[in-house]
Amino acid sequence: MNSSLSSERERVLTNQVKFIPIDVCVEMLPAAPIALFENGDLDRQFGTANWMKKVFQSAPAGDGWSRSRMTHRHQVCIDDRFIHIEGYENLATYILNHFRLTSGIAFWKPQPFQWQIEGDGPLRIPDFAVELLPPASTKVIVQVKASKFLTAEVLAEFEKERILANRFGVEHVVWTDKQPLGIQARNLFFRLRRARHDPYSQPDLDALVSEVSSIGSCTALQLVERGHDPTLLPIAVQQGRLFIDLKGAFNEQTIVSSRPVTDAREFLLNHWSDPQAWWNSLPSGED
Repeated sequence: MNSSLSSERERVLTNQVKFIPIDVCVEMLPAAPIALFENGDLDRQFGTANWMKKVFQSAPAGDGWSRSRMTHRHQVCIDDRFIHIEGYENLATYILNHFRLTSGIAFWKPQPFQWQIEGDGPLRIPDFAVELLPPASTKVIVQVKASKFLTAEVLAEFEKERILANRFGVEHVVWTDKQPLGIQARNLFFRLRRARHDPYSQPDLDALVSEVSSIGSCTALQLVERGHDPTLLPIAVQQGRLFIDLKGAFNEQTIVSSRPVTDAREFLLNHWSDPQAWWNSLPSGED
């Protein structure tokens, strides 16, 4: 091993292999915080505003890859940065980032920190940390797990995490492929993500947004009947200019609104109410 390393070093020094220096302009983030369990309790700084600020301003606590299959690993670009995630975390990143860009979420981060929930236990890395916008400013740990792997043992460990996090004012929730990461959410959020690259006419998009703003809300079909291009709807929703129920399907009966329909906190914490419960609060779309 040493002789091999020496050989490679010699090739670089003799210009046989081009040396590529680190770009000094690349932002070097501080290491993610670690909350240790000492003297019978977790670090008292855990979950405080200052501690969470350090979380969101630091590098990921891990590389995002465990012992899963290579086909379950994803490298996704969020805000011009590549992050490594696995399985259903792929969909979770799109959902969290959509809420951050449009409404509800102030900050979110994958592999946010390390914490020790028992004195002699290992350090753990949650899947995501999230902070909602004021006035709620709720702080949430999100664990993502395929439902078929939610064994009694796994659930017991998540329950330990939840109890400890709640003591420090931090919510804890488990997302699965049943809720909120089901097939309906997958179809919707992947469609919205693709809309970033869809070509469109700016005047036509502005006219669509203006139409909905003038009436408050209506169905997608009503917009088509008034002469608007239906392919503009995902683009307007992706840009945060129009809103739909993010817990529902995207079809001709979808209600399109000029103001947020889905409560980010309800979605995040899986506190899903009747999907039509908000309807009466919306301005009527009838002429």
